[in-house]
Amino acid sequence: MDDRDVHVLINSKSGFVLKHGRDYILQSIEANLPRTENISFLDPEKLQDAIQSAVKTDSEIFVGGGDGTFLSAAPVFMHANKAMGMIPMGTMNLLARDLNLPDKLDALLQSYARGTREMAIDVGKVNDEIFLCAAGWGTIPQSVEFREENRDQMDPVLIPRLAAFVFQHLDHTHHRKAKLRIDSKKKFFKTASLVISNNQYIEKDGEENSFIRQSLQDNVLGVYSARPATVWDRLRLLLRLKTGEWKNDAAIRKYTGRHIVMQTDSKYEDIALDGELKTLSTPLGFSVVHKGLKVLVPKAAEEQP
Repeated sequence: MDDRDVHVLINSKSGFVLKHGRDYILQSIEANLPRTENISFLDPEKLQDAIQSAVKTDSEIFVGGGDGTFLSAAPVFMHANKAMGMIPMGTMNLLARDLNLPDKLDALLQSYARGTREMAIDVGKVNDEIFLCAAGWGTIPQSVEFREENRDQMDPVLIPRLAAFVFQHLDHTHHRKAKLRIDSKKKFFKTASLVISNNQYIEKDGEENSFIRQSLQDNVLGVYSARPATVWDRLRLLLRLKTGEWKNDAAIRKYTGRHIVMQTDSKYEDIALDGELKTLSTPLGFSVVHKGLKVLVPKAAEEQP
């Protein structure tokens, strides 16, 4: 790290904070991240204002939270043209995995302490909203809503209930029609679930690579449509979601493009943006802001002092 002060702003409602407690996190930051002048645990509604104040300083800013927290913070950093440091504290931590950040808190902070560099990554956009990982339509926003309504349940209860909910809503009776224009090509879909990712997922099978993107700078959108026809199709697809083999399943159709317009039979559609629900008016226009967000990542080993 350079000689600048470090500010750490943490979503106090993130899963990691609720599970491990503030004292553990404070001790880890103080022990592993030098020059930290300010550590704040803030409710989500106050976090945005704190970030807006922090980006006006010359300090390095690290935000602690999940993918939804990073999504809400990103526009502030983009507007200020400042790099966002990330301390993943969510459930999935998809963006952190894409950036190959260490998944243990102490190891992550130590890697930052050895030196950071700025990296510009693509930002997905739909209408006037942004997303850093993916936008989901159909079963995905429905499952997000189900998860939020049952968040008070423990994982051993919620996870099988959520899997059963998804299995049911993949049924052909829930399939909906959509018309897509992918660059200059028109596609007509009847699908249970549609995912538009900010850059493509890697093709390699394996649990660790299930939703990892091959690049964050390719300036392209990936389109993944799921249309299981039978009970066996639904069961197989759910199992392959866990093993990472879903991308090559017979029920999946894949496309790529830089500009996508989606039209449905509804005036408004629920969309899940990095796991956060939004209701947007149709048609939905998707694009990429190429290298639109600067992020702080650990320096490579050969760059470290």
